[in-house]
Amino acid sequence: MIKLQKLLKEKNDKIQIPGVGVMSYDGLKKDVNKKVQDLLKRSKRGNHTGLDERQFKLLGVMWKALADYEENKWNFKTY
Repeated sequence: MIKLQKLLKEKNDKIQIPGVGVMSYDGLKKDVNKKVQDLLKRSKRGNHTGLDERQFKLLGVMWKALADYEENKWNFKTY
């Protein structure tokens, strides 16, 4: 029961994304995965147009916020 409560809490944890706002852990993770999958599909088709530097910077900021959150989460876990 404790693991389920911890998992549910984790999904609702809020993450601050500098210059963007606040998102839930689950929402941020889904959004980053969606953006990366879109880039992969475009690349496989040879379609490297339609994206500008701001969109790549946004993905980088979101990725870093997610990475920082997950890194901090591991640092505070007790075994």
